[in-house]
Amino acid sequence: MTDTFNNGTPKVLGSKLVPAASYTYTDSYTVNETGGSCVTYPNVASITGGPSANASVTVCNTKTGALTMGFWQNKNGQGIITSDASTGGVCNLDTWLRQYAPFQDLSATPPAPCSAVASYVFNIIKAANAAGTSMNAMLKAQMLATALDVYFSTPGLGGNLIGAAQPLGGVKINLTQVCNMVDGSSGSGTCSGTSGNASAAFGGATSGTVSFLLSYAAAQSNADGSIWYAQNKAIQGLAKNTFDAINNQAANIAP
Repeated sequence: MTDTFNNGTPKVLGSKLVPAASYTYTDSYTVNETGGSCVTYPNVASITGGPSANASVTVCNTKTGALTMGFWQNKNGQGIITSDASTGGVCNLDTWLRQYAPFQDLSATPPAPCSAVASYVFNIIKAANAAGTSMNAMLKAQMLATALDVYFSTPGLGGNLIGAAQPLGGVKINLTQVCNMVDGSSGSGTCSGTSGNASAAFGGATSGTVSFLLSYAAAQSNADGSIWYAQNKAIQGLAKNTFDAINNQAANIAP
C-alpha cells in the first residue's frame, strides 16, 4: 500500500500477504498555511498492481493577525494611530475612514491630526454597547476595529504595523457560519460555541472579502451610523458578529 499526499513522493504504508476484509494504516502530514488562507490538498492511496482511491482535504488558517477593538482603545493601538502620516494637515487614516458612511462624522477640515483620529476611535469604542432597540454603537465600534485592522495590515495604506499574516482586506470570510460572539468588558470577544448565517447582512452573499464586507455594511448606513440597516437589530447583530469574529480571529475562512 502506498499513499501520495499533495502530489509528492509516494509513501509506503506497509505490505500484507494475507487477504482480509480491510487493513488500517495511520499516517499524518503537517501543513502550515498563511493566516487567512485556505489550501486544498489531494491524497491518493494505492495498492501496487491494484486499484487506488483518492480524497482531498481543505485546510484553513483563521490566525489572520487581526486585533480587537480593545487593542485599538489601549495605548498600543492608540500609538499606532497617532503615528500615521498626514497629507495637507489631514491624517491619512482620517481620509481613508471617511470613505465609509458610518465614520463620516470624523472631521476632514485641516488641521485634522492623527491624534484627533485616535481620540475618535477611543470614544467610539468606549461608547460601544448593544443595549436598547438597536445595535448601532456596538456595530460601529466593531466595524471600526475591522477597518483599522485592514488599514494597518496593508503596506500601501498604513503599513503592516500589526504584523498580520497578509493584508486583511483580501481575506475571504465564510458568511454561512459566523460565530455568535460574546463581548467582554475589555473589548475582546469569544465565540459562544454556536454560529449563525450572516448572509442576510451582506446582500445574501455566502462569502466575501473583508473589504467587501466593510463596503457593503457602510452602504446600509447614513453619514454617522445613527440609522443603519433600517434599525433592524437582528440584521445589525449579524453584521456585528461578523466584524467581531474577524477582530477576534474567530471567523471561518472561505476557500
